[in-house]
Amino acid sequence: TYGPSTGEDIYGQNLDASKSNTSQSSYVPPHLRKRAEEDNTNRKEQLLLLKRAVNSSLNRLSEDTLISVSQTVAKLYPSYSTSDVNASLWDNLFRVAVERPMLMTSMIPVYVACFSGVHVQKGDLVQLGGYMIEEVMRKLWTKAKDERERDDLGEEGVSKETCNLMLVMCYLYNFG
Repeated sequence: TYGPSTGEDIYGQNLDASKSNTSQSSYVPPHLRKRAEEDNTNRKEQLLLLKRAVNSSLNRLSEDTLISVSQTVAKLYPSYSTSDVNASLWDNLFRVAVERPMLMTSMIPVYVACFSGVHVQKGDLVQLGGYMIEEVMRKLWTKAKDERERDDLGEEGVSKETCNLMLVMCYLYNFG
């Protein structure tokens, strides 16, 4: 059997003593990691408050209230984590406009315009546009893969969810 020689790792690469000076923390077993996450009730409360704030803002969203809603959403970023706000916005968009069994041609442009307004207001600090593009493409990729497998089985047709995702992507590029 193979055994690494002194000064080498199991792949035969030389170990550098200067690279191994990083501080090591003690090992936490997986069952204790999960318990530590469950003890973090403050984070759960923060996420619930954020979800409520996003939902209440986006429930008012229409073409007439587009500017005020995007300003309200942009004001959430200093109070909450950027990644949490971005994820909450994506979850709301996906639940309301993408996951429907019909084409949401009237709702998707308004949502994407709102998110584009937030992206313009906050700039590259929040990277909302990039986050949305990444999430849409990730979902679209998995949906396309599922539909290709379904086509191989002889079933035809494109789901409305895939069409809604394509609409979101097109409007994201259209609104910049």
